[in-house]
Amino acid sequence: MKSKRRHLDILFRRIQPEAVYNSLGGNAALGARPFRVTSHAVGEAVYLHYARSVFEPFSDDEIGNLYRHMQELMQYRDGRGAKSVFALLPHYTEGVLREQKGFPVCRAEEFLNWRSISFLLGQDLLTTSHFAFRDAQSGPRSRSFGWPAAIRSDDPCIRALLRRGVSENHYHLYGSTQSFALSWMCLMNHPRQIGRYLREQRTAGHMFENLQDTPNLGEMDVHLPWEERLYIAAELRALLFEACQSWRCGGSPAACTPPVLGTAETVEGEAAQNRDGSPAFASIVHVFRAFQASVTKRKEAAQRVGRLRFGHGVRYLQPDGRAVCLDYAIPCLPDGHAAGRQGEGQPWDGAFRALSGERSFLYGCFLMSFRNIFSQAEQDLFYLYLLLKSQFRSELIQVNKRVGFRNFSSYQDRKYDFFGSMPEYANESVRLSAGASLCDGSMQSLELRIGPGRSPQETAQEVLKIDSLAQFACRGKRVRQDEVIRDCRNAPWFYTLHFLKRKPSAGGCGIHSPRNANVRNTVRQQAAALAAALSQNGPLCGRIRGIDAASNEIGCRPEVFAPDFRFLRSLHPNPTPGRCCEPRGLFPRLGITYHVGEDFLDIADGLRAIDEAVRFLELQRGDRLGHALALGVDPRQHYAGKGRQIMLPKQDWLDNLVWLLYRGNELGVTIPSQCRVQMEVEAQKLFQEICGKDVRHGILLDYYQAWKLRGDAPELYQSGRFAPPGEWPCPPHQPTQYQRSDALALLRGQEAVAQLYWFYHYGSREEGEKIEVIQVQDWYIDLLYSFQTQLQIELATRGIAIECNPTSNVLIGTFGRYEHHPIFRFNRYQLDAGADAPWSPQLSVSINTDDQGVFDTSLANEYELIAACLRWQKSGKVPRYHNDCIYGYLDHVREMGNLQVFPGAEQLP
Repeated sequence: MKSKRRHLDILFRRIQPEAVYNSLGGNAALGARPFRVTSHAVGEAVYLHYARSVFEPFSDDEIGNLYRHMQELMQYRDGRGAKSVFALLPHYTEGVLREQKGFPVCRAEEFLNWRSISFLLGQDLLTTSHFAFRDAQSGPRSRSFGWPAAIRSDDPCIRALLRRGVSENHYHLYGSTQSFALSWMCLMNHPRQIGRYLREQRTAGHMFENLQDTPNLGEMDVHLPWEERLYIAAELRALLFEACQSWRCGGSPAACTPPVLGTAETVEGEAAQNRDGSPAFASIVHVFRAFQASVTKRKEAAQRVGRLRFGHGVRYLQPDGRAVCLDYAIPCLPDGHAAGRQGEGQPWDGAFRALSGERSFLYGCFLMSFRNIFSQAEQDLFYLYLLLKSQFRSELIQVNKRVGFRNFSSYQDRKYDFFGSMPEYANESVRLSAGASLCDGSMQSLELRIGPGRSPQETAQEVLKIDSLAQFACRGKRVRQDEVIRDCRNAPWFYTLHFLKRKPSAGGCGIHSPRNANVRNTVRQQAAALAAALSQNGPLCGRIRGIDAASNEIGCRPEVFAPDFRFLRSLHPNPTPGRCCEPRGLFPRLGITYHVGEDFLDIADGLRAIDEAVRFLELQRGDRLGHALALGVDPRQHYAGKGRQIMLPKQDWLDNLVWLLYRGNELGVTIPSQCRVQMEVEAQKLFQEICGKDVRHGILLDYYQAWKLRGDAPELYQSGRFAPPGEWPCPPHQPTQYQRSDALALLRGQEAVAQLYWFYHYGSREEGEKIEVIQVQDWYIDLLYSFQTQLQIELATRGIAIECNPTSNVLIGTFGRYEHHPIFRFNRYQLDAGADAPWSPQLSVSINTDDQGVFDTSLANEYELIAACLRWQKSGKVPRYHNDCIYGYLDHVREMGNLQVFPGAEQLP
C-alpha cells in the first residue's frame, strides 16, 4: 500500500502540468524543453526525476524497480485497454474505500494511510474515481455528491460515540471553510477575474512564492505563470464538462448523443471516432490546441464559461434577494433540486452543495475515461486539468513538510484572496464552515473564533452578519433581524474574539516606546470597543463568551495582552445606552483562552510563555490554553530533530535561564549543582552584555523579580520607577493596568527591581537582539522534561484545560506523527494499567480542529485519527490498546471537551 501511495503522489502531485502541456503542443509557450508526459506514458527519466524527493533513502536503481512496479499498476486489473495513470487510482482505493448509503467511507484499519495520501491529493480525486470505476464495471447509477468534505471511517463505535454530543472549542471561523474548493470554484467560474486577483498587490504578495516543495533542477522544470495556468484550467474544465454533457442522456452515459461542440474533426491524423465506432471528441482536442496558440486566452475561456453558466448553472437565493450561479457544474437531482441536499427536515440543508459541482464533473470525466469513451487525447486533457488543480491546491492547503507557525501563516493568509471579494462565495464560506460543522446533529457546542472590531458597531455587525447567514442557511430564506437575535439566544454556536499577535514593528524601539507598542495600542483600542459593545448591546453579551490571542507568538508574549485581558475579565456590562462599562467583578464572566506554546525557539521559551499566560492573564479554573505543545512534546525527540541546537536572541536566552533557575525552586524542580553553576555563569554573562552600564544592579534574583512584574502596563514605569495611579494620566481601564497582590506591591517598591523592569521596555535592545547559538546537552533535556511535568501538575491543580488540535499540531509542531502527540502525555485515562504505567497528570484536554480548511480535516476526522493511531500501536506482535480502552479514552476526552465550553452570560437584572 505504501508504494501505491507514493506512486499516486508522484503521478498526481509531483509531476508538473507543463510536462503534459508540452505533449499537447504547448512547448512553444514555455520556450524550453520540459519533459513529455501523457496519461498513458510516463517515461522512466520523468519518474526518476520526481521520485527522488519521495524515495529519498533509495538509489536510482531501486527507484528504477519502483518505476517498473508502477508500470504494472498502470494496467487495469481486467487487462483491458491501454495503460493509464488513472488505473492506479482504483488499484489503491478498492482496498481502502467502501460505500455506505451512497457516501464514501474509509476502512477504519486504513484511516491513517488514507489520511497520508488524501491530504496530499485531495479526497475528491480518490472518492470520485472510486465511484466512477465501480460504476464503469457494474453500470451507471444516479449519484448525489453532497457528502462531507472529509469522509468518515466505517467504524460504527466512533459514530455512536460522537452522536452522544461533541464540542468544538478551538475553531477559527474563516480558517475553517473550504478555502481551496471555494477559490477553485470561483476562478473556474469567473476566469476574467484571474488576472485581477493575481495582480492585486495583496494577492500578488501572497502568491509570489510557491509554498510547495518541487524539484527545480534545470530547464525541464520551467513553469508557466500562474495566470496562464489558471486560464488553461478554466478552458479545460469547460471543454471537458461540455463533452460529458454531450454524451449524457437522462443521467446515463450509455445512451449517447452527438457532441454539441460541432462535427468531429480529424486532428493530425487522429480518427474521428472511438474504437466502437461512436463519435469521438476530436473537436475538443482541436479546440484546445487552438486555445494553446491563442493570445486571448482570458477572453476565450471567459466566453465559454459564460455560456455554461447561463445554460447549466443552478441559481441559489442569496441573503440580499439575488439568485446567483455558484458553479455551472453543480448537477440537478431528478426532482429538480440541486445536488447536495441532506434530507428533508434536517438543519443546515445542503451544507456541502458547493462541493457537488466539482465532484460531479470529476466523476463524469473518470467514468468516460474508465469506459474508454474518452480517447487517449481527451484523457491527456483531463490529466492536465488534474495536475493544474493539484498544483494550485498545494498552494492553499498546507501539504509541504515545513514546520512552524510562519509556514502555516503563509497558507492561511491566502485563504480569502481568490473569492472573498465576491459576496456569494463569501456567504457560502460560512455555510461550508459553521454550517457544515453543525449539520450532522452531533455538535453540542461550536465556539467560533473571529477577530474583534475596531469599534463597538463593527463587532456587533460582524456577529449579527454571521448569525444571519447561519439562519439563512438553515431556513433557506431571508430572516428579519429581530428573528435572528431571538433565535440565536440558545443557538449551539457562540463567539470567542481572538486578538492578533504581531512582531514588534521595525524602528519602534525609541525611549518612549515599550516593547510591542504597536500591538499594545491596537489591543487597547479593540478591548475598549468590545467593552462598549457589550455594555450597549444586551443580546451581544449572550453571543460573545470568551477572548483569545492568536497568530505567531514568537516575539509577542502574553505580557502584551495582560492588562487588557484583565480589564475585559473584570467587566460588568451595563445595558443602559450610552453608559460605559464599569469593573464590578465577574458578571458576566468572559472566559479566557490563549494560544501559547504552539511555536517556540526553545522548549524552555514555550514553557515560560505558558507560565506567563497563567500568571499575567490571571487564568482561573475553567480557562484554557490553546495547543501548549511545549508542555508535552518529547524533549529528546524535539532536540534530535533540531540537531541539538538552539538559536534565539540573547534577551530570550537570558530570560529563559533566569526563569529556569528561580521558577524551578518554586516548582520543586531539582537542578544538579554543577549545572546550576553553569547556568548562573551564563546568565550573569548575558546580563552584563545586554544591560551593561545602563543598570546599576546586577543580581539575577532581582532580574527574576522584575520578570514577575511584566504583566503590568509599561507606562507605569516610564519614569524609571513604579508610578502610583494618581501620578500619571490613566487610560480608561486604569485599575487593571497592574496586578493586585501584596507580594507584587513589595517588588514594585524596590528600586533595583523597578529599574530592571524599566530597562526591559525602555533600555537599549541592540545587544539583546543578537542571536545566540547553544548546543543542547543531555542534562538540559532532562531538566526540561522535569519542568514540563511540574507545570502539568500545576495546571491540573488550577483546573486549566488544554485545547488539543491533532492535525494542526502534527503539521506545525516538530513531532510529525499522531502517536507522538502530547495529548497522550497530558491525559491517559484508561489507556494504561498496572504499576509500570506511565504517569499522567490527567489534565483536562479536548480534541478540536483549529483551521480545518487549511488542514483539510473535520472534528469527526480528528477523533478518527486519534483512534487510528492508538489502534496502530503494537506491544510486541499484539495491539498495545484494545478497543475498549480506545473507545473509553475517546469518550472521556469527548466529555472533557463538553465540560470545557465557556458558559453563557447570566441574565442581566
